[in-house]
Amino acid sequence: MIKWSATRINTANYCRMKYYLTYADPDKPKPLRLSAYVRGSLLHGLIENFWDKLGTPEEVSKKTSKKKYYDAESFARYAQGKWSGIIFADDSVKEKYKGYISQGNTDESDKIKSHLIYWKDDQEKWIIKAGLKKECEPLFSCLINEGRPLFSELPFDFILNNRRFTGRLDEVRMNNGKVKIRDYKSGNPWVGDEKRDFDPQLTMYNVSLCSLCYSDRELAAKLGLESSLVDKFMGNPMYINPDFEVEFFMIDSLGIDPANPKIREVPPLIVGSERRDEHFFEVIKMIEGIEESIRTRNIYPERGRKCDSCDMKLNCRTALF
Repeated sequence: MIKWSATRINTANYCRMKYYLTYADPDKPKPLRLSAYVRGSLLHGLIENFWDKLGTPEEVSKKTSKKKYYDAESFARYAQGKWSGIIFADDSVKEKYKGYISQGNTDESDKIKSHLIYWKDDQEKWIIKAGLKKECEPLFSCLINEGRPLFSELPFDFILNNRRFTGRLDEVRMNNGKVKIRDYKSGNPWVGDEKRDFDPQLTMYNVSLCSLCYSDRELAAKLGLESSLVDKFMGNPMYINPDFEVEFFMIDSLGIDPANPKIREVPPLIVGSERRDEHFFEVIKMIEGIEESIRTRNIYPERGRKCDSCDMKLNCRTALF
């Protein structure tokens, strides 16, 4: 049975060819290790482990301590240090295997290249490092002010209508008596109305939290949900709880300088939205569509500006020509 994660659903929604190359191609081509993905993973890791590594100046000063920062400045330094480690590791692999890489498109060369970071240009790695200071200092303050989430990286795995869904919720918070499901996003911080109102990932996060509440009544009680409501989840008859609020936390909005004359409007840090059962039905229709495309071999690239940031763009060219 296919495990439908949020990433898999987003890929199906992104492009048929990308989905085929990523999940259905028997040759399993290696995706590019895009710099944006590496940076995003770093930021997500910093947020996921934020509270475990937060300490006092005395704790941080000890070499054997697991505590790595105590204020915004030391948090930003820690983030930049982690990024420097990523650059060093990438340069080391490139230097070690430069002989293989220069030989051309051999299988061995392709395997090595899949471990290397795909930079836009020679300066990008250093631009990202400098930008981490601008983003991580205000990020530290935001996380401190909000406090610990109720749940972080909450795993889910359930079967609904003969399909299996797996993954993790970035965060679940309680705010003024409302349950908020948060997804941390790096990259372009400007979110359009369509993504806000119909993004399939936020839809599935709502469904997933409902499934967790249905199977774990202690968790449901922590969220203030009564059994009479929870009994209706998992299609009995509800799939989505419209009272659960879903939101994007746009990390990169923290690095936007409002004094920059090129910026007309600073994007909001948190972009909230709501979901209904109809959103879930739409996601299922999309899943059915991609499954039918794979069965009938009706595969083609859905080209557009998004292709420039696709990790399968080189494999896509090879598949066609």
